[in-house]
Amino acid sequence: MKIAFHTLGCKVNQFDTAVMEDLTREADHDIVPFEQPADVYVINTCSVTAHADQESRRLVRQVKRRNPASRIIMTGCYAQTHPEELSKIQGVDLILGNREKQDLAAYLGGCERSEGPVVGVGGLFSPGPLIQPVLRQFTGHTRFFLKIQDGCDYRCSFCLIPRARGPGRSLLPEKVIEQTAALVEQGCQELVLTGVNLGTYGRDFLPKQSLSGLLRLLLDRTRIARIRLSSLEPKTATPELVEVVKSSPRICRHFHIPLQSGDNGILKKMNRHYSRSYYRRLILSLAEQFPDAGIGTDVMVGFPEEGEAEYRNTYELLDELPMS
Repeated sequence: MKIAFHTLGCKVNQFDTAVMEDLTREADHDIVPFEQPADVYVINTCSVTAHADQESRRLVRQVKRRNPASRIIMTGCYAQTHPEELSKIQGVDLILGNREKQDLAAYLGGCERSEGPVVGVGGLFSPGPLIQPVLRQFTGHTRFFLKIQDGCDYRCSFCLIPRARGPGRSLLPEKVIEQTAALVEQGCQELVLTGVNLGTYGRDFLPKQSLSGLLRLLLDRTRIARIRLSSLEPKTATPELVEVVKSSPRICRHFHIPLQSGDNGILKKMNRHYSRSYYRRLILSLAEQFPDAGIGTDVMVGFPEEGEAEYRNTYELLDELPMS
């Protein structure tokens, strides 16, 4: 069969799609661009915002207009958290949760024969190491986003990701080394380490490990030319991690550290567990230690009970800090 994929949302979702594509090829199916005719269209959904949910529904309508005989599979975070909503959308044939999408290839035959939406959404992942196959086919680019952590144990009041992806889980260091070596052999020049809460990597292991320890292993045991870190929560950008970044030119001078709000009252309502002053000190310290670094952030405006004064606190903090 010809299978087409479309990914919405984060870099973690992009990696998950790459895994599904790899497993689908191994099952002797052909991968085609999403814009081309296909037997099955797989939409890997996001549910971080209402707009992402709307985009998922729009894509279903688009596919059915273009290719009425095709089958549509919905998976990802929207499928995990709201399968009942997706099952009401005309044209959806199969709904797979985040755990089930790793078995996509096994579901394809059943999808072809099914009548009406079939829901294959089970419970969330149990605590334990992150299990994912080693990608053997790396195509198209010299940069690759590798998921080394999934799930989250934080409980930010605005976020449903723990409901969508379960508890924090880390890929065993040996698996990270194995995957990195395979990517290097296929021409990868830059490895972007990503996760739902990347900075908590290794905290689920016994004994606990750390992202800084993993970086040392990658530097020592692989030939990857560059390593880049994706988003880090403020409390996970530790002095130890900063020292490892400082120790090697192979690690990109790039930090993306979400702020969300520069007002202490709003941060408390968000359940963010750091203060305006803590964030300010962190960013100024990074800028001092890495004068040429790229520093990015995320900000949420219009949070419930945010007024003009709270908004100004965020604006003035961002205006002061040396963001890229």
